[in-house]
Amino acid sequence: MKIHRFFLASLVAVALLGDGCTSNAPPITLGGQPLAEVAVPAWSDVGDGARRYEASYGELSSKGVLRLYKFPATGWEWSFEQSTSGATVLDWAEKLPEVSVLINGVYFHEDNLPSGAFVSHGDRIGTRSFDADKSALIVLAPRLRIADLTKEPNALDHATEAAQTFPYLIKDGTASVGEDSGKLAERSFVGTDTDGAFYVGIAVNVSLSLYELSQLLATQPIHWQDVVNLDGGPSTGIYTNLPKENRSRNSLAPVSNVLVGRVTSSASQTSPSP
Repeated sequence: MKIHRFFLASLVAVALLGDGCTSNAPPITLGGQPLAEVAVPAWSDVGDGARRYEASYGELSSKGVLRLYKFPATGWEWSFEQSTSGATVLDWAEKLPEVSVLINGVYFHEDNLPSGAFVSHGDRIGTRSFDADKSALIVLAPRLRIADLTKEPNALDHATEAAQTFPYLIKDGTASVGEDSGKLAERSFVGTDTDGAFYVGIAVNVSLSLYELSQLLATQPIHWQDVVNLDGGPSTGIYTNLPKENRSRNSLAPVSNVLVGRVTSSASQTSPSP
Protein backbone atom coordinates (compact mmCIF):
# COMPACT_ATOMS: atom_id res chain seq x y z
CA MET A 1 0.00 0.00 0.00
CA LYS A 2 1.60 3.25 -1.08
CA ILE A 3 2.06 6.26 1.16
CA HIS A 4 -0.24 8.52 -0.87
CA ARG A 5 -3.20 6.37 0.14
CA PHE A 6 -2.57 7.14 3.78
CA PHE A 7 -1.18 10.63 3.52
CA LEU A 8 -2.86 13.21 5.71
CA ALA A 9 -6.41 13.76 4.47
CA SER A 10 -7.51 16.36 6.95
CA LEU A 11 -6.72 17.82 10.33
CA VAL A 12 -9.54 18.42 12.75
CA ALA A 13 -10.47 22.09 12.61
CA VAL A 14 -10.96 23.40 16.11
CA ALA A 15 -9.78 26.65 17.68
CA LEU A 16 -9.23 26.25 21.40
CA LEU A 17 -8.12 28.96 23.78
CA GLY A 18 -6.30 30.74 20.99
CA ASP A 19 -3.85 27.84 20.61
CA GLY A 20 -2.71 26.05 17.50
CA CYS A 21 -0.24 26.56 14.72
CA THR A 22 -1.27 27.38 11.19
CA SER A 23 -0.07 25.50 8.13
CA ASN A 24 0.71 26.84 4.65
CA ALA A 25 0.53 23.37 3.10
CA PRO A 26 -1.58 23.02 -0.08
CA PRO A 27 -4.65 20.77 -0.24
CA ILE A 28 -3.83 17.07 -0.03
CA THR A 29 -4.78 15.22 -3.23
CA LEU A 30 -5.43 11.61 -4.14
CA GLY A 31 -5.27 10.80 -7.83
CA GLY A 32 -5.34 14.51 -8.60
CA GLN A 33 -8.62 15.10 -6.76
CA PRO A 34 -8.51 17.43 -3.75
CA LEU A 35 -9.68 15.79 -0.54
CA ALA A 36 -9.42 18.49 2.09
CA GLU A 37 -7.32 21.50 2.91
CA VAL A 38 -4.98 21.32 5.86
CA ALA A 39 -6.86 23.07 8.64
CA VAL A 40 -5.82 24.66 11.91
CA PRO A 41 -4.76 21.73 14.08
CA ALA A 42 -6.77 20.96 17.20
CA TRP A 43 -4.98 21.39 20.52
CA SER A 44 -6.99 20.76 23.67
CA ASP A 45 -6.00 21.57 27.23
CA VAL A 46 -6.61 18.36 29.19
CA GLY A 47 -5.20 19.55 32.51
CA ASP A 48 -2.07 19.11 34.61
CA GLY A 49 -0.03 20.88 31.96
CA ALA A 50 -0.93 18.34 29.26
CA ARG A 51 -2.45 18.97 25.84
CA ARG A 52 -4.13 16.61 23.38
CA TYR A 53 -3.76 16.84 19.60
CA GLU A 54 -5.80 14.94 17.02
CA ALA A 55 -5.58 14.65 13.26
CA SER A 56 -7.16 12.32 10.72
CA TYR A 57 -5.50 10.42 7.91
CA GLY A 58 -6.52 8.09 5.12
CA GLU A 59 -9.10 8.22 2.36
CA LEU A 60 -12.45 9.97 2.60
CA SER A 61 -14.22 6.63 2.96
CA SER A 62 -11.86 5.31 5.63
CA LYS A 63 -10.35 7.65 8.20
CA GLY A 64 -7.72 6.85 10.78
CA VAL A 65 -7.11 8.87 13.93
CA LEU A 66 -3.74 10.19 15.01
CA ARG A 67 -4.03 11.10 18.70
CA LEU A 68 -1.14 12.32 20.78
CA TYR A 69 -0.58 13.94 24.13
CA LYS A 70 2.06 16.54 24.89
CA PHE A 71 3.57 16.91 28.36
CA PRO A 72 5.91 19.57 29.74
CA ALA A 73 9.49 18.71 30.55
CA THR A 74 8.80 19.22 34.26
CA GLY A 75 5.91 18.36 36.55
CA TRP A 76 5.60 14.74 35.49
CA GLU A 77 7.25 11.50 36.58
CA TRP A 78 7.56 8.70 34.02
CA SER A 79 8.35 5.02 34.50
CA PHE A 80 8.03 1.55 33.00
CA GLU A 81 6.01 -1.16 34.71
CA GLN A 82 6.69 -4.83 33.94
CA SER A 83 4.94 -8.11 34.74
CA THR A 84 5.60 -11.71 33.78
CA SER A 85 1.86 -12.14 33.30
CA GLY A 86 0.41 -9.94 30.58
CA ALA A 87 -2.66 -7.72 30.93
CA THR A 88 -4.57 -5.42 28.62
CA VAL A 89 -3.97 -1.69 28.89
CA LEU A 90 -7.20 -1.17 30.83
CA ASP A 91 -6.35 -4.04 33.17
CA TRP A 92 -3.00 -2.36 33.78
CA ALA A 93 -4.85 0.89 34.54
CA GLU A 94 -6.94 -0.91 37.17
CA LYS A 95 -3.77 -2.23 38.78
CA LEU A 96 -2.25 1.27 38.82
CA PRO A 97 -5.11 3.61 39.79
CA GLU A 98 -2.73 6.42 40.75
CA VAL A 99 -1.35 6.94 37.23
CA SER A 100 -2.60 9.75 35.00
CA VAL A 101 -1.41 8.35 31.66
CA LEU A 102 -0.66 4.80 30.54
CA ILE A 103 0.31 3.48 27.11
CA ASN A 104 1.43 0.07 25.90
CA GLY A 105 5.16 -0.45 26.14
CA VAL A 106 7.91 -2.02 24.06
CA TYR A 107 8.38 -5.39 22.37
CA PHE A 108 8.37 -8.55 24.50
CA HIS A 109 8.86 -12.29 23.97
CA GLU A 110 6.49 -15.16 24.71
CA ASP A 111 7.99 -15.46 28.19
CA ASN A 112 6.70 -11.90 28.80
CA LEU A 113 10.23 -10.59 29.28
CA PRO A 114 11.31 -7.59 27.17
CA SER A 115 12.82 -8.25 23.75
CA GLY A 116 15.39 -5.47 24.22
CA ALA A 117 17.30 -3.93 27.09
CA PHE A 118 14.93 -2.82 29.83
CA VAL A 119 15.31 -1.11 33.22
CA SER A 120 12.38 -0.52 35.57
CA HIS A 121 12.68 1.13 38.99
CA GLY A 122 16.45 0.77 38.79
CA ASP A 123 16.42 -2.98 38.06
CA ARG A 124 17.50 -4.59 34.80
CA ILE A 125 14.74 -6.92 33.56
CA GLY A 126 15.90 -9.80 31.40
CA THR A 127 19.16 -10.10 29.51
CA ARG A 128 18.14 -9.48 25.91
CA SER A 129 19.15 -6.49 23.82
CA PHE A 130 18.87 -5.23 20.25
CA ASP A 131 21.77 -4.13 18.08
CA ALA A 132 22.68 -0.57 18.99
CA ASP A 133 22.77 0.61 15.36
CA LYS A 134 19.18 -0.52 14.74
CA SER A 135 17.51 0.75 17.90
CA ALA A 136 17.03 3.63 20.32
CA LEU A 137 16.79 3.85 24.08
CA ILE A 138 13.79 5.54 25.67
CA VAL A 139 15.20 7.03 28.86
CA LEU A 140 12.57 8.18 31.34
CA ALA A 141 14.87 8.74 34.34
CA PRO A 142 16.99 10.28 35.64
CA ARG A 143 16.60 12.59 32.61
CA LEU A 144 13.80 12.22 30.06
CA ARG A 145 15.16 11.75 26.53
CA ILE A 146 15.58 9.38 23.60
CA ALA A 147 19.19 8.23 23.44
CA ASP A 148 21.00 7.30 20.23
CA LEU A 149 22.95 4.19 21.26
CA THR A 150 25.46 4.62 18.45
CA LYS A 151 26.50 7.88 20.10
CA GLU A 152 25.83 6.88 23.72
CA PRO A 153 26.66 3.17 23.99
CA ASN A 154 26.64 3.34 27.80
CA ALA A 155 23.33 5.18 28.16
CA LEU A 156 21.66 2.15 29.75
CA ASP A 157 24.28 2.04 32.51
CA HIS A 158 23.19 5.42 33.83
CA ALA A 159 19.42 5.00 33.46
CA THR A 160 16.97 4.03 36.20
CA GLU A 161 13.98 3.84 33.82
CA ALA A 162 14.71 2.88 30.21
CA ALA A 163 13.68 0.58 27.39
CA GLN A 164 15.21 -0.26 24.03
CA THR A 165 12.98 -0.12 20.96
CA PHE A 166 13.01 0.35 17.19
CA PRO A 167 12.77 1.93 14.73
CA TYR A 168 13.20 5.67 14.88
CA LEU A 169 10.20 7.23 13.15
CA ILE A 170 11.66 10.74 13.38
CA LYS A 171 15.35 11.29 14.06
CA ASP A 172 16.86 14.72 14.54
CA GLY A 173 13.65 16.24 13.20
CA THR A 174 13.48 14.23 9.98
CA ALA A 175 11.36 11.23 8.94
CA SER A 176 13.73 8.29 9.23
CA VAL A 177 11.99 5.16 7.89
CA GLY A 178 13.44 4.93 4.41
CA GLU A 179 11.53 2.00 2.89
CA ASP A 180 7.91 0.89 2.99
CA SER A 181 7.61 -2.72 4.12
CA GLY A 182 3.88 -2.75 3.37
CA LYS A 183 3.24 -4.37 6.76
CA LEU A 184 0.18 -2.64 8.17
CA ALA A 185 -0.94 -2.29 11.79
CA GLU A 186 -2.28 0.19 14.29
CA ARG A 187 0.62 2.01 15.90
CA SER A 188 1.85 3.56 19.15
CA PHE A 189 4.85 5.78 19.74
CA VAL A 190 6.65 8.23 22.02
CA GLY A 191 8.64 11.31 21.10
CA THR A 192 10.30 14.54 22.09
CA ASP A 193 10.39 17.98 20.50
CA THR A 194 13.10 20.60 20.27
CA ASP A 195 11.79 22.32 23.41
CA GLY A 196 12.10 19.16 25.50
CA ALA A 197 8.39 18.33 25.71
CA PHE A 198 7.43 14.64 25.81
CA TYR A 199 4.74 12.99 23.66
CA VAL A 200 2.87 9.69 23.72
CA GLY A 201 0.52 8.77 20.89
CA ILE A 202 -1.39 6.24 18.84
CA ALA A 203 -2.58 5.89 15.23
CA VAL A 204 -5.73 3.77 15.11
CA ASN A 205 -8.85 2.77 13.13
CA VAL A 206 -6.88 2.52 9.87
CA SER A 207 -3.72 0.42 9.86
CA LEU A 208 -0.56 1.85 8.36
CA SER A 209 3.05 0.87 7.84
CA LEU A 210 5.93 2.29 9.84
CA TYR A 211 7.00 4.22 6.75
CA GLU A 212 3.54 5.74 6.45
CA LEU A 213 3.50 6.63 10.15
CA SER A 214 6.92 8.24 9.84
CA GLN A 215 5.74 10.38 6.94
CA LEU A 216 2.46 11.21 8.68
CA LEU A 217 4.21 12.41 11.83
CA ALA A 218 6.62 14.49 9.77
CA THR A 219 3.70 16.44 8.26
CA GLN A 220 2.37 17.56 11.65
CA PRO A 221 3.04 21.14 12.82
CA ILE A 222 5.31 19.97 15.62
CA HIS A 223 9.02 20.69 15.93
CA TRP A 224 10.01 17.08 16.50
CA GLN A 225 13.38 16.06 17.85
CA ASP A 226 12.98 12.27 17.94
CA VAL A 227 10.05 9.84 17.75
CA VAL A 228 10.35 6.08 18.24
CA ASN A 229 7.99 3.19 17.72
CA LEU A 230 6.39 1.16 20.55
CA ASP A 231 5.04 -2.39 20.30
CA GLY A 232 1.88 -1.44 18.37
CA GLY A 233 -0.39 -3.83 16.48
CA PRO A 234 -2.82 -5.61 18.85
CA SER A 235 -0.80 -4.22 21.77
CA THR A 236 -1.83 -0.66 20.90
CA GLY A 237 -3.70 0.99 23.75
CA ILE A 238 -3.77 4.16 25.79
CA TYR A 239 -5.45 5.39 28.98
CA THR A 240 -5.70 8.92 30.37
CA ASN A 241 -7.10 10.07 33.70
CA LEU A 242 -6.62 13.82 33.61
CA PRO A 243 -8.60 16.72 35.13
CA LYS A 244 -10.29 17.51 31.81
CA GLU A 245 -10.23 14.10 30.17
CA ASN A 246 -10.81 10.50 31.17
CA ARG A 247 -10.43 8.48 28.01
CA SER A 248 -9.21 5.06 27.00
CA ARG A 249 -8.54 2.90 23.99
CA ASN A 250 -7.91 -0.64 25.16
CA SER A 251 -5.37 -2.99 23.62
CA LEU A 252 -6.71 -6.05 21.82
CA ALA A 253 -4.00 -8.24 23.37
CA PRO A 254 -2.37 -8.44 26.80
CA VAL A 255 0.98 -6.68 27.15
CA SER A 256 3.73 -7.41 29.64
CA ASN A 257 5.03 -3.86 30.04
CA VAL A 258 3.58 -0.36 29.95
CA LEU A 259 4.86 3.21 30.08
CA VAL A 260 3.10 5.32 32.72
CA GLY A 261 3.02 8.96 33.77
CA ARG A 262 2.25 10.31 37.20
CA VAL A 263 1.61 13.98 37.80
CA THR A 264 3.63 15.88 40.40
CA SER A 265 2.55 18.93 42.38
CA SER A 266 4.09 21.40 39.93
CA ALA A 267 2.43 20.03 36.78
CA SER A 268 -0.80 21.97 37.12
CA GLN A 269 1.18 25.19 36.99
CA THR A 270 2.88 24.23 33.72
CA SER A 271 1.07 24.47 30.40
CA PRO A 272 3.08 23.69 27.24
CA SER A 273 2.18 25.67 24.15
CA PRO A 274 1.88 23.92 20.77
